[in-house]
Amino acid sequence: MDSIAGDGDLGVTVQLASKAMTDFLANPGEEDMGKLLMKCGMQINKASPSTFGTLLASAFMEAGKGIVGKKEIQFNDLLGLGKGQLTVLKARQSRSRR
Repeated sequence: MDSIAGDGDLGVTVQLASKAMTDFLANPGEEDMGKLLMKCGMQINKASPSTFGTLLASAFMEAGKGIVGKKEIQFNDLLGLGKGQLTVLKARQSRSRR
């Protein structure tokens, strides 16, 4: 779809982001789940600085902020992570419409 309606880079972006996260998570050196998610976001941002890459990186970093200090994620944390991600993505959308 992206190659038909867009510039065709979405698959490349997802591939680069996935590789960056896989490489990082192979030896993260981090037990804090919040910091781990934030660092995943930073790796995504470095590897795929496209529009979607930036949105994905922002979502991971915002999710991490919500659970800093936790060594485990509980099921109830997932709802908060999702809400935090939506908040940051909506804020980015609002700024881009100005």
